[in-house]
Amino acid sequence: MEAAYKFYCDKDLTDAHSAEADTTATYEVLLSQLERYPDPENNIKKLAEFSKRREFVDFAGFIGLDEEGDAIFSFGKHKGKKVHDVLEKEPGYFGWILNADFPLYTKKILTRIKLSKLNNKLS
Repeated sequence: MEAAYKFYCDKDLTDAHSAEADTTATYEVLLSQLERYPDPENNIKKLAEFSKRREFVDFAGFIGLDEEGDAIFSFGKHKGKKVHDVLEKEPGYFGWILNADFPLYTKKILTRIKLSKLNNKLS
């Protein structure tokens, strides 16, 4: 809720997890969403598709999947770009992620993706 409140209302949530603060924040986020998305279609299938979480390869959501099912970065300067392409064109990015404060599982997935590309080249 805190991230949504910051994103939609540009406010910090104080007293998070108290009933009053959470209820007020939820209401304000809803109002902001209605302003931002003025014409939501009253169709359950379309609303479900619109609100569906994107598919991610890692638990933290740093590596997602594009429409073709290829791994893409979902953050930073390479957001939306295919992981294979970035690692090929900018190999230092792989090292930066491994040495930065990313979750271990994200690093493991990224290493697996890099190794699968190398294995394909050797085959």
